[in-house]
Amino acid sequence: FVRGSFFPHLLTRRQVRLYVYDLSMGMARQLSPGLLGREIPALYHTGIAAFHREFFFGGGIQEAGEPNPMWTSQPAMQHQIIELGETTKTAQEFRVFLASISHRFTQATYNLLEHNCNNFTDECARFLIGEGIPAHITGLPAELMSTPIGAMLRPMLDQFQQQMMGQGQSMDPFGNGGQQPVAANPWGDQGQSLSQPPANPWAASAPAPAPAPVPAPVTAIVAQHQARTDLAFKAQYERPLLTSDSDIQGMLDRVLAASAKLPTELQLSQAEVATLNGLLSSEAAGMEMAAQILCKTHERWPVANLATLLWLLRWVVTKEAGNQVVANYPGMLGLAITRMGELPATARMMGLAMLANLSAHEPGKAALSSGVAQEAVEMCLLSMEAPQVLERRTAAALLYNLALCSVFQDSELVSVQMVCGLFPLVNTEQDEETKIRLLAALIHTLFCNSHACEAAANFGFELDKMEGKPEEMAQEIRSLYSA
Repeated sequence: FVRGSFFPHLLTRRQVRLYVYDLSMGMARQLSPGLLGREIPALYHTGIAAFHREFFFGGGIQEAGEPNPMWTSQPAMQHQIIELGETTKTAQEFRVFLASISHRFTQATYNLLEHNCNNFTDECARFLIGEGIPAHITGLPAELMSTPIGAMLRPMLDQFQQQMMGQGQSMDPFGNGGQQPVAANPWGDQGQSLSQPPANPWAASAPAPAPAPVPAPVTAIVAQHQARTDLAFKAQYERPLLTSDSDIQGMLDRVLAASAKLPTELQLSQAEVATLNGLLSSEAAGMEMAAQILCKTHERWPVANLATLLWLLRWVVTKEAGNQVVANYPGMLGLAITRMGELPATARMMGLAMLANLSAHEPGKAALSSGVAQEAVEMCLLSMEAPQVLERRTAAALLYNLALCSVFQDSELVSVQMVCGLFPLVNTEQDEETKIRLLAALIHTLFCNSHACEAAANFGFELDKMEGKPEEMAQEIRSLYSA
């Protein structure tokens, strides 16, 4: 990896890598010989990346997408990316591990010299791959303190840290970096701490409409794409992939049966049941109220009981009134993504299908484009490793719908994340229908975003030779980023 390069080559979610930042932005290497009598390459801060996320210790255990915006926005701090190896652990196992150590990695326990971000990534690496991070990183504080000046500064540093802690402040330079505290599931997060219950996302008095996505400037590459008339598959795949069910009464009956098995305080009220029953007899009139009830129920029901609810919501969002309520309900989509990893496979497929069906109407498209795109992509990439073909097909459909919504048109980070995830998946996917959906998603992503094209070319991505329709689609893809 060359310092200053903008994005790493993301391969599979099993890979584990260490992002090494230089907090001194090059000053340590320049000044250390004169001050300390030896060269210090950098003042290290590290984050460990696995499962398409970067995790680090800053005012608690934090996480961000990979690549971390802190990395991409601060080229002077980019020191090194170290490939640590591949893990046999699952994302869920890693989340459980993080939860188990969270009490030891808080703002109160942070110590600049003895319990810092590098100690955290060292523990994570030992859990994921069986060995720690390079010793020269974890050993830097001891090396500094072994110098005459370091020994003189140690009492002052200790006193300064005690004063900062006494004022409720963290010594960690990334402690207030605006990143999200790690959530206790492998699918995403909504900024909640492991040690605190999630805040009620329904506290707002009225739902606010999702902001419309702002079109990105048309770059030269995108302008060339728009002028082309030979992109047959781009023209062929212009409609979202939606799923539904004709047995609406059966879906509703299952929701009511699930409600009856819950404790009284969690059950649907008689008035709510009546409103939901009216959904079938007077669809247009009752859809908005019914959708609001289902959103509130989704928030308060346990994860184990969400399958039937998501099944019904999948149909509700195909109706314009229901789509608008679900898309604009405060916290609904973020919460749905956050809880996805705790669901069994069948329920998770229903959740993926519900999110994909949001593309049926403009409010849903705007909601997917405005705030949850990165988390949705990460969730889909995780589901693409599921053994069940139907889950992979549903995740691929959501990725395609996201691309069709121009979600990546104005997002460099998400578009590159999409490209880095899709190329390896296309090459390894055995189910042809899933492969075709991934290829269609890749076509639209490359068509509307120059950063995606540059990433595909610069990282040397190649699609394996295929047969039939997939190969024809692959040829169209190659023409979009190799021209």
